[in-house]
Amino acid sequence: MLKKELYMLIKKQLDENINQLKNQINSLKKSRNTDTKSSMGDKYETSREMIQIEINKLEKRLFDAQQKRYVFASLNMDKPHKKIKTGSLIETNNGRFFISVGLGKIQKENLFAISPSSPIGRVFIDKKKGDVFSFQEREYVITDVF
Repeated sequence: MLKKELYMLIKKQLDENINQLKNQINSLKKSRNTDTKSSMGDKYETSREMIQIEINKLEKRLFDAQQKRYVFASLNMDKPHKKIKTGSLIETNNGRFFISVGLGKIQKENLFAISPSSPIGRVFIDKKKGDVFSFQEREYVITDVF
């Protein structure tokens, strides 16, 4: 898969995640706002507070997802890389890695989208084709960098 196609696939995944989170937040807010007060006032307040706690958690996840999307949008996919840096697509004897944002394994493409600040991402930075290194008792040989 070409880097630009991979970029579009991950961008779509990030956008879908953001939209899902927004929909969940809106649904919870609607539920919280339509919750009617019963004669059991404490139960009503507890229910609303539990919903608000969940909204707060989702809003934090939404903020994090939007930050990832912002960072991802700034990547330049046109420039080829000789040394590994953010935006590099790497082929190794142990799989393919895309240094971008931490999403983990992209199932459809059998590669890992990793952050440059992740433990393995930090090891990859400034390496080049042909370099060999060990990470978590596994030897990696960089076979290509795009």
